[in-house]
Amino acid sequence: MVFLVAAIAATFAFAGGDDDEPTASDGGANDDASAAPAPPVGTRYVGVGHAVIAVPEEWSTNAHQCGTPTEPTALVDIGAICMMYVPYPADTDSVEVRPSYEGEEFTDWVPIQIGGLDALRSPDEEFEETLGADGAKGRAIYGASVYVPSENAVFRARSSNAQERVDALLDTVAVVEGYVAVPGFRVAEKPYLETLAELGLRADEVPGDRVDGLGSGTVTDVDPEPGTLVPPGATVRVGVAP
Repeated sequence: MVFLVAAIAATFAFAGGDDDEPTASDGGANDDASAAPAPPVGTRYVGVGHAVIAVPEEWSTNAHQCGTPTEPTALVDIGAICMMYVPYPADTDSVEVRPSYEGEEFTDWVPIQIGGLDALRSPDEEFEETLGADGAKGRAIYGASVYVPSENAVFRARSSNAQERVDALLDTVAVVEGYVAVPGFRVAEKPYLETLAELGLRADEVPGDRVDGLGSGTVTDVDPEPGTLVPPGATVRVGVAP
């Protein structure tokens, strides 16, 4: 995909940066206080808390089957997933954005710096996908993760193309002060509204769609979508199952 290759190449240019232009990692500057700092050209930011990663604009959000991407996508705090094994698709890059799990360990991760803040990067992952019930091996899958302790944020990038695609994505991880990401909505109404309030965001509750298996009072959708950067005090529309 030409656009995807170009977008990932742009992340290298962004990581290198121009000393005269503001970037998200150094706080930047913006004439419009309500507008989040601009990501690299052709990309958009998704994040958790104040921590973000740049992904191609054309990527979807939370397109997955049992936690495995079904297309190039950003998986934002998707929570519990089914246990069915789903092979990772060919020619696909993806990122997972989430808070760290309680008790999660990072003992073998390497210290790095992101905009002057301490962070950790995992060892590179590489394994051969298992295809079919006979256990036959298929395409190689590459991956790695970055953990930002100050934001309790984990970013995992995976690719069935090349490790360089993973590295390019993770090179764009940044911390943007003064903005916060809309959280994932894998919880019932009251806890989610409390999370929004803790982040300094307002909620506009509206009737949501009825979803099989979800009880009344469960959050069914939010707008802006999870992972979107918004300024303090922004309003998030919260669909609640009747």
